[in-house]
Amino acid sequence: MSEWNYTNLWRPNYEAAEATAWCASMAASTAVHLLSSMPLTPYLIT
Repeated sequence: MSEWNYTNLWRPNYEAAEATAWCASMAASTAVHLLSSMPLTPYLIT
């Protein structure tokens, strides 16, 4: 069972932290792609 309580109306905004992590990971993967010689294949969405 999750330790986060999603049923409380006045709970902390967990989604904001998760969205921040997603944006940071997108920025990091884009930086790795642009600044290194890694191939484009892992970044393609098919």
